Amino acid sequence: MDTKATYRAAWADFSKRNRFFFGSIYGGGALVMLITVLFPSTTSGPVWIVLLALWIGAAVGTNIYRHMFPCPRCGNRFLGWGVGWPERCGTCRLPRGEDV
Repeated sequence: MDTKATYRAAWADFSKRNRFFFGSIYGGGALVMLITVLFPSTTSGPVWIVLLALWIGAAVGTNIYRHMFPCPRCGNRFLGWGVGWPERCGTCRLPRGEDV
């Protein structure tokens, strides 16, 4: 496989990881609200705590998965553990989405 195809596959994986993360945040929130509206009697006490714990667990898990994305050039974590949305790898400065 050539370098350009390898980078494209890596960036496709990066996009997938981001979709998982944002899907868990927004989709999980929508699901919790929907369950609350449809079944108001079941979302009191322990059931509510379990729903929130599952939502937070999914958000944290997918965020860790997203942050573990290896840079296609240097192999280190592209995002690191900082806050924000970096445009470049923290180690080798490869721009996000770059082919070569």
